[in-house]
Amino acid sequence: MFVTLQITSGPLTGRKAHLRAGQTLKVGRTEWADFSVPPDAQMAEVHFALACHAGACTIRDLSATTGLIVNGAKVSEAVVRAGDVIEAGSTKFAVRIEEPTSPGGATTAAAVGLGAAAVTVGAAGTGGSGYEKVPTSLAIEVCKRLSLDAPAQALLTDKQNCKQYFELLVGQEMFNDAARFLGQALPKREAIWWGAVCVRAYLEKKLTTPDRTAVEAAEKWVVEPKQEHCRAAEKAAEATRHETAAGWVAAAAFWSGDSMAPADLPAVPPKDTLPGQGVYVAVNMTATGDDPRAIPERFRTCLQLGAAVADGKNRWPEKKG
Repeated sequence: MFVTLQITSGPLTGRKAHLRAGQTLKVGRTEWADFSVPPDAQMAEVHFALACHAGACTIRDLSATTGLIVNGAKVSEAVVRAGDVIEAGSTKFAVRIEEPTSPGGATTAAAVGLGAAAVTVGAAGTGGSGYEKVPTSLAIEVCKRLSLDAPAQALLTDKQNCKQYFELLVGQEMFNDAARFLGQALPKREAIWWGAVCVRAYLEKKLTTPDRTAVEAAEKWVVEPKQEHCRAAEKAAEATRHETAAGWVAAAAFWSGDSMAPADLPAVPPKDTLPGQGVYVAVNMTATGDDPRAIPERFRTCLQLGAAVADGKNRWPEKKG
């Protein structure tokens, strides 16, 4: 089963997300959501969760007070079907559900093959984390900064290093949690470089002028992490209206600076987790793309790219001069 959730009315009309059997998508206003709609002030921080099972799709209200509406009726939990309309805040979503043409066939086999490759990437890591560029040794320490789904939490022990836990998540096809975890485990520069690499790998030929400017601004900050480059990334992200993967990479670069406040106002330091969350959104948007059937392969490839960055095998160019 493949599910597409697309915004049909609201601030980010046209934006979509995909999920397949075994995956859960959290939707809300903030970076804590997998599918974030920042401009909708009426939406809760994490408004609802859409879960795709083998034979059904369910939705659950997480908003506490705001409420969730499906086909005009307020619900706390319900089964969602193709064509249903979901309302959260001032945003409306349409649901499209497709069944795979050949269950267990070519698409599944390809995904499994890529999984083996993903697990072996970075095997030569030398740090206590298992990766050369990841400073925190134990996965459980990284996870204190995260909100993981329950199945991912169940896999966590107090003795796993970061590489072991990351590869376990990939092997179990918990791609969202794996990307969320790596975004927090990597140092800021490495995380943002990973996001930029993923965008370049899959979206290079589709980048609009604002998107290209956003990626370049993020890359410029990575090469030379100055506050002025953070401000340039902020403007570039705003030009994309935070609707694209490139825009989120630029936003992550901006959040890596000293202050989120305008330059002429007292500093407001960003939360330390914000850059990694922005990178996660960028990677998620890149991996999900337009074709639900390609999601496993794209996600695995993006995670492979991240593991290579973590192990120091994919580095940004050094500043000239």
